[in-house]
Amino acid sequence: MPIPPELVAILREHIERHGVAEDGRLFCTRTGAVFSGSTISKVWKEARAFALTPDQVASPRAGHGWRPLLKPETRW
Repeated sequence: MPIPPELVAILREHIERHGVAEDGRLFCTRTGAVFSGSTISKVWKEARAFALTPDQVASPRAGHGWRPLLKPETRW
């Protein structure tokens, strides 16, 4: 999936600082484990308030941060 150059720079810095998991995942726990679904949901809930408009936050789609990745043609 194409991403903006600014995000590429942020991700490269993250990888330099933190590396990647043994299986290549970009984000993992301190022990290298997969984040739990409840942890991902909690972080997404907090992040969406900062990244989305109030109408988008109220949308049922905002509760599923991964859906736009699966269907990028989906619009709010």
